[in-house]
Amino acid sequence: MQTEHARLEDGNQGKLAQTLYLAPDKSRAAIASTTDPGMRALLEQQAALNRDIEALRVKKDSMDQAEYDKQLEKLLTDLALKSREIRDREAKK
Repeated sequence: MQTEHARLEDGNQGKLAQTLYLAPDKSRAAIASTTDPGMRALLEQQAALNRDIEALRVKKDSMDQAEYDKQLEKLLTDLALKSREIRDREAKK
């Protein structure tokens, strides 16, 4: 294999690739299954952040590396804070 051909090697017989690209969108199922409007809003915001991160990763090659890093850091921080907010809300149940 030539080095310019990218390959996803995860050592798990393709489980990483399956998780990233072939797995069903669990966020939609979680959003649809919740009856709490506040939790639904949090889950929708979390899903939107995940979509924004994926969209940014697609544009990585056409961006300045410093700007990409800055935007990615902000999105990941926002996602971490949103995930903690969801966990905290779930713990109160």
